[in-house]
Amino acid sequence: MSDIQSKKDTTPTTTNNDNNIQEDSTPTKLTANQKKTENGGDCHDDKNADAAAATTTEPVEDELGNHGEDDVPIELGDLDLNSDLAALQQPQLDTHLAYIEEQFRRGFDERFSASKQQTSNKLWEDPMETMRTNKIFREVSRGLGCDWRPVFEELMSPFPKEILEMELGKISQNQPIIQGYKALTAWKELSGKSFLLMRLVDVLRNQNMDDIADVVVQIIDDDGSADGKSKPTKSSIARKKSDLSAPKSSTVLDNRRLLLIAKKIEGDYELLAKELGIPEDEVEEIKESEGSTYQGAFKVLWAWKESRPAAPVAATSAEGSGDAPPKSELEVLKEALVKVGKKDVAEHLESLK
Repeated sequence: MSDIQSKKDTTPTTTNNDNNIQEDSTPTKLTANQKKTENGGDCHDDKNADAAAATTTEPVEDELGNHGEDDVPIELGDLDLNSDLAALQQPQLDTHLAYIEEQFRRGFDERFSASKQQTSNKLWEDPMETMRTNKIFREVSRGLGCDWRPVFEELMSPFPKEILEMELGKISQNQPIIQGYKALTAWKELSGKSFLLMRLVDVLRNQNMDDIADVVVQIIDDDGSADGKSKPTKSSIARKKSDLSAPKSSTVLDNRRLLLIAKKIEGDYELLAKELGIPEDEVEEIKESEGSTYQGAFKVLWAWKESRPAAPVAATSAEGSGDAPPKSELEVLKEALVKVGKKDVAEHLESLK
């Protein structure tokens, strides 16, 4: 008891007498807990509170907990942790901690979302398709050599410029011999479910790399799997007999537009395939592999477009008589769509010019 009593006797107290308040030329800044102890606990009279407020240099909060207009946010990087941190007012510190927590949470959410999307893409992929895609990427990167960048930049055109620059930085960290392959892989991962190998074919042709594009076309058409053991279709055999190096006729029906048309046709493509002259057994083969889906419609349109330069022009075909000048792909497709009751899709083709 004597020790406790002596501690109480030595505890400094404040009075409401201005003469008893001792001012120091270097006043010490107190934390909230220190002020609480100095004032004898949570509860103290208003006079003691007024006297304590008169000896502090800290700004007074209003009823809403706001500080004066002269307050400016404190940058944590500028603090002397040995002295300044103890002098921080609790509301200011809480604000900084809340800001740091929000930044961390937002960054975590972004990383988690990206990781989840990559996992979803991997689960969605067919293992055999993945093997075939990797085979195509190896062949294309071998053909591109060090000239992969223009192709990659065009493939990445739908993405923001910042994403392109970031990916280029990552790719440049690899050995030159594998940079082309890494570029194609990066494009595939960023594309997600919208990834389409025929987009690569279009870009290669735009870059005047028809020989490499033809390699991709042959692998896509001939390989049901990456090892090439599947049965080739009749259209692929016809293309092998044709001169693949011959220039393609100018057309607005690139593979991206064919995909848009296929999505409007969806699974109702059998009559259209017959009208376009696709062999019945090839249509059955497409139905077995793709079912009644827009992917099947795309394969029909693609097989028709790719085989068209090598196909003979018959008088009874959808392309008119042999004496008449050949119609454009757009005209042929529009006529075929109207004949099979797809006039709305045919009218949509006008916007593709």
